[in-house]
Amino acid sequence: VGLVACWGTTRGAQQAACSDAPFFKVPPGASFCGGANLPPVRHSLYVPMSDGVGLAVDIFLPNGWGTTNLQQWKLGGAEPLPTFLHLTRYHRSNKRSWLTRFFFLFGDPPSDVLSVRSLHYINMFVPSGYAFVTVDVRGTGASFGSRPLDLIEREILDFKEISEWVKEQRFCNGRIGTGGISYDGITGALMAAQGNIDAAALLFAPGDIYEDIAAPGGVPCTGFVDMYGQFTTASENNEPVLDVDNELPGAYKLVMGVMLDGVAPVDNHAEWWIDDQDFYQSYLGLGRSPEQELAAAVKEHRGNFDMKAAIRNPAIAAKDDTIVEVDGKGLTFHDVGISTKTFDGLREHKVKVYSVAGYFDSGSIRSAARLHNYLGPQQSKLTIGPWSHGCRACYTPSAASTVPQYELFADVKRFFDCELKGECGVTHHPENGTINNPGMRTEAPVHYFVSGLDEWRTT
Repeated sequence: VGLVACWGTTRGAQQAACSDAPFFKVPPGASFCGGANLPPVRHSLYVPMSDGVGLAVDIFLPNGWGTTNLQQWKLGGAEPLPTFLHLTRYHRSNKRSWLTRFFFLFGDPPSDVLSVRSLHYINMFVPSGYAFVTVDVRGTGASFGSRPLDLIEREILDFKEISEWVKEQRFCNGRIGTGGISYDGITGALMAAQGNIDAAALLFAPGDIYEDIAAPGGVPCTGFVDMYGQFTTASENNEPVLDVDNELPGAYKLVMGVMLDGVAPVDNHAEWWIDDQDFYQSYLGLGRSPEQELAAAVKEHRGNFDMKAAIRNPAIAAKDDTIVEVDGKGLTFHDVGISTKTFDGLREHKVKVYSVAGYFDSGSIRSAARLHNYLGPQQSKLTIGPWSHGCRACYTPSAASTVPQYELFADVKRFFDCELKGECGVTHHPENGTINNPGMRTEAPVHYFVSGLDEWRTT
């Protein structure tokens, strides 16, 4: 199964593709299946927030990093790593079905778990000397808690607390990057604006939830909200994801329906290096199995925000109308998502930001352009291409295919290599070794694709 999956991925690059070839040189070995690298080592645990809610966390470390003897590893002896901290509402990891747990799958070796949302990042970053940490945000996946509304104050405080926790861990060298596609990019920006983060890759991440998504131009976007609401509700309740209006790719439906079996439970593989043993005994030592812990967490999600009902509520028409009340306070769209307060925090903490947006993706260009203009070229870079959401498809008039050529995740990696490792452009010479050059920092701050002419321009 794994050989077929990797072959299909590699073969796709050789077939007809769109005309959006990268403007940068893609380094050797930058592939979905991760080349010949040994699989990373996964650790899983709950991390408590200040209000007692436990967030499900998976940690991926390079194979062979430190030692296989857990007690020796706990005592040190391995160099700490730059860390990619990823916050998602779309399942940090998934449980494999009985059909696939004994086979290689998309280059991943036999196991009980496949990190669908993070697989690109894990294969791209971990073998190159990064730690990768992925978190189910409050009220989603295997995490406890509920969501009276998305991206409000309590959830945003979680982001700061989890970044502080990661920074204190032995695997982290103190240099942390964050970000991701869509919601994962929003969470990355909100976390980075509170400190502890050095670089943020915001990929197709809408900023103003009202103006860019929910009601662009003041018109409620019920079609999108219906589809997205059904998708997230099913995901948060650990139910099969509904395919609303046949919008989801066939390959995704196959993976989710046949190869996977919902969100992965926390299996407490990391209890040996938790410093707070009192917490371990009280929180993880309850005698419940991982599946029972998961069921208890999912039960708390039942009262999550219903965005489908909200978008049709006649009392919620303007941006400053109250959506819900939490602790006696009416919350509006001004309280949700990225705001000028976020921009100020990113500037204050001197976070380097790389935004990627697509012409065929809701309001992601407006969001990315606003942020870039606010931060300025010394702190921000921006790339705009002919893509749909997540660079999943490419549209140009003369292209033979909608399959993108652009290496999105290789682009993110070179950004993090520059900002977290100081490797700001690497030229590979088979005979003379590797030579560093200024690379990405000397590039123009903005790259944009001109469809029809099919060329990249800069400004």
